[in-house]
Amino acid sequence: ENDIGNPDDANGQDQVQAYIRSSAISTTGALSLQATSTEAIDAFVLAGSVAIGGGSVGVGASVAGTASVNNIANHTAAFIDGDAKAITAGSIDIAAADSSVISTSTAAASLSAGFGETAVSVSIGVARALDAIDNDVYAGISGGQTVETTSGKVAVDAKRGGSITAV
Repeated sequence: ENDIGNPDDANGQDQVQAYIRSSAISTTGALSLQATSTEAIDAFVLAGSVAIGGGSVGVGASVAGTASVNNIANHTAAFIDGDAKAITAGSIDIAAADSSVISTSTAAASLSAGFGETAVSVSIGVARALDAIDNDVYAGISGGQTVETTSGKVAVDAKRGGSITAV
């Protein structure tokens, strides 16, 4: 099992944060807050089994099984908050982005053979992959914080991406 963060515990999530809290800022230039997370899990799991039975009654039985469990739980945030204080800048850009990736290859192979006057052969192979990305992404201005730009815009952007590939 591979875990980045703990999705069952709000305090157990990994965190990536960029923030200004309860601060006054005055600048003619650009004010930029960027939080980006790019967690990755790459897992390969293989199980194999071989059985051969022989004699007057030949019985061969083979079972192989494998499971791959992969979880990512992350909190990514870029924000301005706190007591009402003035922030003035040429422009303000607040962005949070997540692009977590899980790639899983899980396989099970089973081979059996029975030899004799009476021969029986049974072979079972089972493979299972359980993958989850449970991330949250936040970008914002809150808590009564006052922002003003002198020459540009205020841009706030939160993007939650992520992909799971299981073979």
